[in-house]
Amino acid sequence: MVSIYQQFGLRQVINASGKMTALGASAVHPSVAQAMAEAAMDYVEMEELLRAAGRHIAGATGAEDGCPTAGAAAGLAISTAAVIAGTNLRLIEQLPDSLGLPNEVVVQKGHAVHFGAAIAQMIALGGGKLVEAGHANLVEAAHIESHINERTVALLYVKSHHAVQKGMQPLATMIALAHRYGLPLIVDAAAEEDLRAYIAAGADLVIYSGGKAIGGPTSGFICGRADLIEACRAQYKGIGRAMKVGKEAIIGLLTALSRYEQRDSGAAEQRRRMAWLAEQLNQLP
Repeated sequence: MVSIYQQFGLRQVINASGKMTALGASAVHPSVAQAMAEAAMDYVEMEELLRAAGRHIAGATGAEDGCPTAGAAAGLAISTAAVIAGTNLRLIEQLPDSLGLPNEVVVQKGHAVHFGAAIAQMIALGGGKLVEAGHANLVEAAHIESHINERTVALLYVKSHHAVQKGMQPLATMIALAHRYGLPLIVDAAAEEDLRAYIAAGADLVIYSGGKAIGGPTSGFICGRADLIEACRAQYKGIGRAMKVGKEAIIGLLTALSRYEQRDSGAAEQRRRMAWLAEQLNQLP
């Protein structure tokens, strides 16, 4: 059977890499695809859908509220805009011009990564200025603390295979510093599998991709404190308008989230298959 992509002249892809953006992220479950198709053929009040989605996201993550996004990168930009402008419409419409406003987001240098685009650029789209603390292979708590001042609006922690894994401060240190100074901690957990750990640990905003571990369509969401999520939704009247998420993607995301709670990772079967493959490869001269 010829795939939909081959019908448009594209090569067939056999994915041996996992859920990667370069390969279109997830191949969704038929129930997710059916839900998206049904959503595409009907109408909905988008503001109502955003709030209903937030309640479902909150239920899946243990957060106070949630906000669907076009992806995790959009979540970074929207979260940044939210901590700078809040729900002030004048400031929302002013961004990404944040001249005269507190706009600095402090991150460990080893977390200022390029994931297909630069973290710094996503922060800048939301009106923020990324401030890198410490060194690429060593960050002390004092490095981070020395950058916190009256221009600081948030701290950012990036949980990613792209980030430096040694010599960085742990999440607990970032949470403690953020809360000591009355600042929100934003966690970029785009491809992480545990949807509750970071909120339970005390993070204020946590960003996930919908199309990675969750197995949904190209989408994402932010979960966290109710006041900050309200500010995130408000950014759809500003910079978020250019990265709005459609009704089909929201419904696909919520359907995937519902399935995710009862998921079977299939880890045992994957290990069995990989052991078989390794054995076959080892027999080659």
